[in-house]
Amino acid sequence: MGCRLRVSAVSGSAVRLSMLVLYVEEEAGSARTCPPPGGTGDDIVVLQEERPQLTGGTVWEASGLLASALGDFGVEWQGARVLELGSGTGWLALKMAQRGASVTATDRRGMLDLLMRNVLRNQKRFPCTAEADLARGKVSELDVECVELDWEEGTVLPGKWDVIIGCEVMYLSQFYPSLVETIRRHTNEGTRIFISWQARTEDGKHKQGDFLEQARAAGLKEQLKCVQRTGANIPVYVYEFGLHDPNSRLHTGTATLAPPCYPPNSTATNIYNSQVTNVAKGK
Repeated sequence: MGCRLRVSAVSGSAVRLSMLVLYVEEEAGSARTCPPPGGTGDDIVVLQEERPQLTGGTVWEASGLLASALGDFGVEWQGARVLELGSGTGWLALKMAQRGASVTATDRRGMLDLLMRNVLRNQKRFPCTAEADLARGKVSELDVECVELDWEEGTVLPGKWDVIIGCEVMYLSQFYPSLVETIRRHTNEGTRIFISWQARTEDGKHKQGDFLEQARAAGLKEQLKCVQRTGANIPVYVYEFGLHDPNSRLHTGTATLAPPCYPPNSTATNIYNSQVTNVAKGK
């Protein structure tokens, strides 16, 4: 793959990919392209790779459901500073950038190469044309930067975040403490946090109650926003978290699971099928 880019180190283990990217040459290989079937030029297209011991190389079905749900929660995406945890292929980060957000997409070092390639290829597909943007050095309509962020290293990225998002970041319960601490370190008053995951019980790896208890202990409170359904009718939970504030509409304590906000065969539930393909099998 050929591209022009600049990479610079920041505090901790974080590595930033600058926005000064002009082109990306497509690369042939074992990676699978993930375009929406019958989609238009406005769709995000990413490469997917299956990698041993890593789950981030695939666009999870829950990502499409979360992207759909996030349009219903009253977030002003235009100009919002968004931090995504566990970005994987970058599909969700790029979708939020399409809505006008300035997104910092993060993942561990092993996923950065795929994440950067997908961001670059889509920035090439959506170049800036407005003279005012070009004068400021902005070359793409998709404002996404890629940053290495290992939850266990305690790195704090600079700045304040309007929104923090994470989809399928709760697959292994041993990472819950570092995930909660990473969220807490980057949360300010007014930060809205949306975490989504598909219901799983395999080997007891996925323990929703443990995560919620640890989040509360860290000063966060939660609200179950909705329960969606995959094509196989498996629940996908979307929670909002925020700092504890007695005047907030969020609450602490165990949330009562609401009925699915979309019927299993509704357009909203199946919107993923018109946007991404090749979801992970059996996960």
